[in-house]
Amino acid sequence: MLNVKLTLVEESKKLVLRNLVKMYCYEWSQYNGIDIDQNGDYVFEHDLDRFFINENHYAYFICFEDNVVGFVLVDTDIDYYKESNYAVSEFFVLSKYRKLGIGKQAAIDVLKRHKGKWEIKMHPKNGESIEFWKRVVVEIAKDRNYKMEEGCKEAKYIDGSLGTVIGFETTD
Repeated sequence: MLNVKLTLVEESKKLVLRNLVKMYCYEWSQYNGIDIDQNGDYVFEHDLDRFFINENHYAYFICFEDNVVGFVLVDTDIDYYKESNYAVSEFFVLSKYRKLGIGKQAAIDVLKRHKGKWEIKMHPKNGESIEFWKRVVVEIAKDRNYKMEEGCKEAKYIDGSLGTVIGFETTD
């Protein structure tokens, strides 16, 4: 098993998270067409406070061998499966650390930490993300049912694309 750990982001490390979010937003811009503002920032960079002040909002660093290699943001902003308790808001692993199993292990860890009903929304142009989350959910849901809906108008992205959404439950 890989030496992967999730650690809650402390307020004092918010700048580290913001720097990772900038990289994430840059990468995401190929799918959803988001732009930077006049200061070179993405709007989402300034939306991180909610993960430190709102109930049931969590910001985790993904660490591999004591290095921060990504993040996962969990919230309760549900788009489609309204009975869900949690949503994976954003998930990012630095390119160098992808395809090693780090992301999968981190994803399973965060889903197991928060028992309940989950929703994960994915951009339809990001096929790698959709395949990744399908594999994770199949493993964690095991023989329990999960639901997947493509083209959800309730899960619309800024570029007008209709999201793919997976709903499932974690209990053990």
